[in-house]
Amino acid sequence: MRFDATGKLTAACAALAVMTLAGLLPPASAQEPISMKPISTAAIPLPALRKRAEEIYADVRNALYTQNYDEFMRLTIPAGKGKPPPREVFSQIALRMLDDYPVLESLNFVKVERSGDWIGYYAEDRISDPKRTFIYGFRFKREYGDLKMSGQVAVQDIPHNPGQIPTLNEIDLNPKFKLPGQKGAKG
Repeated sequence: MRFDATGKLTAACAALAVMTLAGLLPPASAQEPISMKPISTAAIPLPALRKRAEEIYADVRNALYTQNYDEFMRLTIPAGKGKPPPREVFSQIALRMLDDYPVLESLNFVKVERSGDWIGYYAEDRISDPKRTFIYGFRFKREYGDLKMSGQVAVQDIPHNPGQIPTLNEIDLNPKFKLPGQKGAKG
């Protein structure tokens, strides 16, 4: 609080106090959620990034399932230089788009990594086909204080070899799984 030379509250400080008490401003002690703080992704621990990516992913799937165009647009960014789907056709294509976003609980989490403001979330499916492993790479970008999911989903299937761990090698070496700013990234 600021006081003038006579010990009275300054007008600006009094106005702020009234607005705070009236509920128009949060108290100074209020903490913003971690996803809303305007800091780089480098300051956020990987487990917190994983959790937030999974939340955004679930919300994107829900927006597609309910055909909620506004929510889908709020949560996503177009792939590469692509354009978002037009509102007029969204309800017709939303359920088909849902096929590109499998239920995360049906996949095995592999890892999450970051490159600048980009987050890569990687998972594998060894159940759909016992002879193949399907690797999924989902991209998220930090925009306006939160993550947005990219429309670019990378999928690669490789032969399943019991006892081997080819998934991490595929993620690390295949250019389609590289995040912007990483060595060997496409585009």
